[in-house]
Amino acid sequence: MRRLILFLIASTYASSINLVIAQEAQSWSSPSLLEMPIYDHHYPRGAARRGAEGWVIFRFMVGVDGRVSDPAILHASGREVFQQEALRALQRSTWEPARLAGEAIEASASFQFRFSMEETQRAVHFSFQRRYDNLMEYLEANDQEAATDMLNELNARDSFNHMEDALLNMARYSYHQQYGGSDIELMGYLDRALAYESSDIENARESVYLPDKLIELARNNLFMLQVNTRHYAEALNTYYLSRQSGINVEAFTPVVEQIRRVRGDESSYAVAATTDSNGLWSMLLHKAGLTIHSLGNSVSEIKLWCRRRHQVFEFQEGAEYAIPESWGQCTVQVSGAPNVQFQLEQFKPE
Repeated sequence: MRRLILFLIASTYASSINLVIAQEAQSWSSPSLLEMPIYDHHYPRGAARRGAEGWVIFRFMVGVDGRVSDPAILHASGREVFQQEALRALQRSTWEPARLAGEAIEASASFQFRFSMEETQRAVHFSFQRRYDNLMEYLEANDQEAATDMLNELNARDSFNHMEDALLNMARYSYHQQYGGSDIELMGYLDRALAYESSDIENARESVYLPDKLIELARNNLFMLQVNTRHYAEALNTYYLSRQSGINVEAFTPVVEQIRRVRGDESSYAVAATTDSNGLWSMLLHKAGLTIHSLGNSVSEIKLWCRRRHQVFEFQEGAEYAIPESWGQCTVQVSGAPNVQFQLEQFKPE
């Protein structure tokens, strides 16, 4: 009998306090998981019969009573049933609430569910491997028509395991790199291909679903794309994870030093951005100041998910925001209409 495994990888964030009157957090403790009733029968039966695997990343709030509210799916792979099952498990979970100066407070948290079938964790089905190999051959021969048909065949498959999903996103990256994908699209494919390793930094070598050469290629190319698009904080994370994983990053060290200097200097820079088909866009911030420029009312809401704060506010054209140092590193999430272009400017607050 195949053993079904449901993994939980958790990381916590913090509570929301007014952006203008925020005070230094003292005696802070983040939410922590007390109990998560996870059993093998929670693995969806239909997905198990097909050998399908997947993962779901949630962001949510933990109340002072330890209960979960406002869950939102950030990213997911595999069948929709995985999202439904993960949501049910999340809503059954119990958390130790965050505390500030000894008092329980509402706080944000995020974690990843991973649905894995033990026997398929490092396996690739023959039919997938054949199509993948053919696609790589067509790309090498620059036969775009044949490569397009083969990629469509791979995308149309009914089920993927973790390794196949990672390889598929590498294939998507290779195809779109060769035939004109945007930097944002290419970063998205590489992020998904590396999602398993990136979700478990401390055990990166024990959580591998790509060959070493592909991991090195993916991380190096992701780093360069993040630098080119000025996603500097994310580029640093990629650099550190690459170094921890044993990849030679010596060639990137001068660039990393420049990025570190940018964080504290007086310079400002703009990041071109586009919301996705769901009207969302997010980026890990590198500087404590930001402003967003958009056209019309296409952007509606901005969220800051910081290590020690969570803040939501309505979008105001040209408004400048200074994030207190005590909040820790933050991710900004922009909500609005789908496929809207705008510009985010990062600067050092006065």
